[in-house]
Amino acid sequence: MMKRIILYVLLAFPLFIQSCLREQTAMCESWLLLRFRYTLNNQYTNLFGNNIHKVTVYVFDDEGKYVNTFSEQGEHLTNDYVMRIPLSEGKYSVVAYGGDFTAFSTGELSGQGNTLSGTLRKGLTDLNDFRTELKNTGGEGDYLYPSLVPDDFYAGFVTDAVAMVGNQKVMEVELMKDTKQVIVRITNTTPVTVQSVYAAAQPFDVSIMALNGRYLADNNVDLNHGTFKYTPVNMIAGTDFVEAELKIMRLMLGQVSRLVIKNSLTSEVIYNENMIDQILLNPKYKTQTDFDREDRFIFEIGIQTDGNHVRISVVINGWKINHIIPDN
Repeated sequence: MMKRIILYVLLAFPLFIQSCLREQTAMCESWLLLRFRYTLNNQYTNLFGNNIHKVTVYVFDDEGKYVNTFSEQGEHLTNDYVMRIPLSEGKYSVVAYGGDFTAFSTGELSGQGNTLSGTLRKGLTDLNDFRTELKNTGGEGDYLYPSLVPDDFYAGFVTDAVAMVGNQKVMEVELMKDTKQVIVRITNTTPVTVQSVYAAAQPFDVSIMALNGRYLADNNVDLNHGTFKYTPVNMIAGTDFVEAELKIMRLMLGQVSRLVIKNSLTSEVIYNENMIDQILLNPKYKTQTDFDREDRFIFEIGIQTDGNHVRISVVINGWKINHIIPDN
């Protein structure tokens, strides 16, 4: 009798395995489950479903070697969306990006130096060599210029994400918005003193210089990359004002992101300050988290003559910073 039972079990087991493989049920496969959140915003709520309709993840194994890339897009990416990734059982690190990826490229640092190879090699590319950068071209001096205006771009990173058979544990991936909108509004309370400037087609040259165009897997800035020079993507000029819109990457505490405004006719520097230091004068911003939570910074710069000097007033996101009188 016992031999007959064992025989039945041995005969049934292959059929069970075939059924399991055929139906591809969750009980038979190992999965990595990811849920994405975007709460680091000035509305203090999860805006993933509202703002992000495409996610791309790069998976590395427990030895830090590249496994594969997975992507999903569509209106079904709500706050409740869970990405199911079929992977062998084990622990993984995940680099996640949200948004349109057109203006960015990924790859690994080449062995020849600081250049980025656009190829990720399965089982070979190391997590420590993985980079994401804003596509760029060379420009004047040592600056790099963005090839494209970056769309809203979100980044996240998790370690010890577990794939297992019948997995029901969802790993949450917190995303932060790396792209920032900077609005520079230049007004003049005594227009006649700079009449020729406002008469120009582009009365002011506005630019931001920052070393923030390439990122490590954990979304920290790669300080071995070049400095980017950002110029306006849109500029409006009136009789006594100019408004420039710039799209830049992360603003990092402890680094220099310099906002420079010049008279386009004479190349005279009107404003040249480290944005980070200036923003920190607004008591609303004290930590890196405060900077990352904000996705738009408005610099209102007033120009007024004061005898033989030009007085500059600065307001950042509604907070009056200080008055500057440049040297002649």
